[in-house]
Amino acid sequence: MLHEISHAQNHDNLVNINFMLGSVQQSNVVSAGIKFIIKKGWHIYYKNPGDMGLPTTFTWQGNIKNFDIHWPAPLQHVDKINSKDFYSNIYTDTIIFPISFTIQDNKNVTLKINYAVCNTTCIPQSKTLMFNELPNDFLDHKILNLINAWKSK
Repeated sequence: MLHEISHAQNHDNLVNINFMLGSVQQSNVVSAGIKFIIKKGWHIYYKNPGDMGLPTTFTWQGNIKNFDIHWPAPLQHVDKINSKDFYSNIYTDTIIFPISFTIQDNKNVTLKINYAVCNTTCIPQSKTLMFNELPNDFLDHKILNLINAWKSK
């Protein structure tokens, strides 16, 4: 069961974040995706934001191991300030971060996501996803195929 906690004010739903479960193998290996839907005209930053911006971070708490995240290639964005160019690495529209991990105890796993949603200004945001229990031996082919497609981006 998934519970969501948002630690930021709702700024007209600038970013919606969803957890997409693709599979849970008998060995407790989880394949999933974290889907960001970003409002038109806004963006979030890559893990290495470049000259400006705040990095997007994913922090796990709980009894998991072998956490891996695939960072799709970002877009390069240029801001001109006083005739100087500043380069940033950003995501716009919809982005899915494929993740995998091994769950050692299927109880009380928490994922905290920190990011900044930006247009002409940046608004720091935080969202916490809490998992009380993931299903055993689960497979959703449609979601798993979508997650795998994002691994090549």
